[in-house]
Amino acid sequence: MTSSTPASSDSLVIVTGASSGIGLELALCAARDGHPVLLVARGREALEIAADAAIDAGSPAAHVVSADLSTSAGIDAVVTEVDKLGMPVAALINNAGFGGWGPFGEQDLDRATRMVDLNCRAVVELSHRLLDRVREARGGVLTVASTAAFQPGPGMAVYHASKAFALYFSLALRDELKAEGVHVTALCPGPVPTEFGANAGVHAELEASLRVKLSSQPADKVARMAWRGLRKNQAVVMPGTVNRLGALGAKLAPLTTSTRLARTALGAMAASSKA
Repeated sequence: MTSSTPASSDSLVIVTGASSGIGLELALCAARDGHPVLLVARGREALEIAADAAIDAGSPAAHVVSADLSTSAGIDAVVTEVDKLGMPVAALINNAGFGGWGPFGEQDLDRATRMVDLNCRAVVELSHRLLDRVREARGGVLTVASTAAFQPGPGMAVYHASKAFALYFSLALRDELKAEGVHVTALCPGPVPTEFGANAGVHAELEASLRVKLSSQPADKVARMAWRGLRKNQAVVMPGTVNRLGALGAKLAPLTTSTRLARTALGAMAASSKA
């Protein structure tokens, strides 16, 4: 993957969480550039629909793996399929993830640990196990973090921490691989109208709040910016001026202050959702 063009179009693009939202739109970006794609998510039926959409968008081949990446068996299934295809990897897109809303002490522990497994461990393991194929293609790794990565999030404690992990891991990996011509980019979107909010237990009224409206970006726009950012080897892609200003403010403020501000903002949104 050079500074302005992706790896050759006969190399594979792997997208996790590819059945909807940002993941699906990223798969379509790769398809439009002529790449074969490997789409990964839990739901087989939705994956088949996404694969058809990728073919329609220009992909020469769309493969699917139905797997739960919060488990070792799910990660093994993806690596096995990549080995079977035997292709260099133009891009590994670590998009799969989910959130959780509410006080940590009231969260289901199994769900919280699965969040860490999916949002953190799967990113590390897939990146490590597929890195040689990425190097072979002089390709790239795109990991979806979040604006949540820039400050602790009382009420979404595990999610914010997991996205900080994803961002810092991506930046460190980028530095390690820069001399090899491998691109590494972190995507840090704000709110995006997808299934994420419902899966996290966030009420529809909360997602429609003024703050969300100001910072929200559509999934297709976010994906195009992320794909372009990976091709250009940007360290971080953060769509939306409001999001960029918010992240800058969080970075400049002391951690205790940014935590308090996050608690106030998240609490206000939660209150508005119950009004």
